[in-house]
Amino acid sequence: MTPRIAAVATALALGLAGCAAGVDPNAPQPEDSLALAVTPTLGGLTVKLSEKATQRVNRKAAERNTYLRESTVFELRTGKELAAVFQVIRLSPDARTEDLEFRRSLVASITQTSRAPLDVGGVPVYKATINKQIVHVWFEERFLQVLIVRSDAAAGGAFGPAIDVNRLLVETLALELRPVS
Repeated sequence: MTPRIAAVATALALGLAGCAAGVDPNAPQPEDSLALAVTPTLGGLTVKLSEKATQRVNRKAAERNTYLRESTVFELRTGKELAAVFQVIRLSPDARTEDLEFRRSLVASITQTSRAPLDVGGVPVYKATINKQIVHVWFEERFLQVLIVRSDAAAGGAFGPAIDVNRLLVETLALELRPVS
């Protein structure tokens, strides 16, 4: 994982600070029985679980009082080149994901912007370009999902053929939450 993408993924853990008092973020929740079914390829890129990045993000979150309950980080590669990162974050029960202002505040902590979301197939997706990366953020149930694409991978050139970011986003949005077996 490139240092810039790793920094954004780590910033996600730290940016989700501020649990509300009175709600036990460790209490079992119905969504704990759900997981996102991630396919082996997305947008023509090979998907691989990044255990190191996942452990790092979860460790950083555990050191602070955050809304992040659990995170999983996936590397999306073309050959050996890291082109994108997909992060699935299970939020704590005190995260008010149905509250538009709460969502905007979380998104602003990640993207440093508070733009209105785009409608992508009926899903509100927040988009920003930060540090030569295209960042997409959206919510589903108690999950916050983040797709970070290297700008040079999207443009092609020396990196190789351009990645179709829209196709990648649509395929990622189509992933389903399923009961954990």
